[in-house]
Order: sequence, then C-alpha cells, then structure tokens
Amino acid sequence: MTDKILEWQYAATTRNEGTTSPDIGEVRTVTTAAACNQLLSEGWVLLGVYPFTSVREMAQGTADGTQKQGTRRYVHRFVGFVVGKRRES
Repeated sequence: MTDKILEWQYAATTRNEGTTSPDIGEVRTVTTAAACNQLLSEGWVLLGVYPFTSVREMAQGTADGTQKQGTRRYVHRFVGFVVGKRRES
C-alpha cells in the first residue's frame, strides 16, 4: 500500500505542481496507508509523511486475569500522512 503513496509523492514532485498554502482549503492527517490512498484517489494532495512514535505500557497479566506487579514499556513506530484538499475556484 505504501508503494502507491510513494508513487503519488514522486509524481507530484516530478510534475512540480506548485501547490502552495493558499491553494489548500482543508488539511487532514491519517495514519493508515489505506485511508491515505482513498483520499489521494479523491483528488487530495500528499503534503508530507512524518514518523510517529508512541511509548506505551503493557501490564503483565496472568492466566487468571490478575495483574502482576510491574509493567513493561514498548515502543510503537509507524508513519502518518498529511494530505490537503485544494480550494474550489
């Protein structure tokens, strides 16, 4: 799925569409490639890709559902996409 996003980004940079801030009427951030691809197919423009990292705690549980003392931390890494919709003329 991310291949399609990279194709859109490459095509936009090689065409030099010249999209500027005043041309953008609405901006959204999405965290899935499927959502990004859907918006791109609807005419939205890919403005950027950014790394997104979150640190979460995972409680250590036992088979009977009780919690052990202490928690483990884990890092969840993925990317987000910033897309913009051109203003209607």
